[in-house]
Amino acid sequence: ACCSCMEIMQEQHKAFLDDALSKFQVYKLIKTVQSGDNLSAMRGSYDHKTVRTPELIAAVQKSLDADRRTIIADLAMEHDVSYGTIAKIPHKELGLVKKSARWVPVTIVRYTNLTGPKSTLTKRASK
Repeated sequence: ACCSCMEIMQEQHKAFLDDALSKFQVYKLIKTVQSGDNLSAMRGSYDHKTVRTPELIAAVQKSLDADRRTIIADLAMEHDVSYGTIAKIPHKELGLVKKSARWVPVTIVRYTNLTGPKSTLTKRASK
């Protein structure tokens, strides 16, 4: 008996919870079985998926250069990628941090942090 994609998704969600296959993966498996192809050729085809490609990183950098006040949720929607994937790009790939609602390079933040407390230390020493 043939099951629909939704029935298979519901059953596997009951069994595997968060580790269940995506709707696309289930649909692809159903099509493979219906066409009579061998499923062993698909083994491991979903491992090590790379989403943070150089093209995506360049596109995110272009978006951030255009508007430094962009939030991660907007970037995720704009580039059709998950929030977690987009969140890693400014921090890990581009070396940016969010300060005062703007994305700035880490070196500027470190320099500001190093020079900021000196003024308070000199005021305390003069008292």
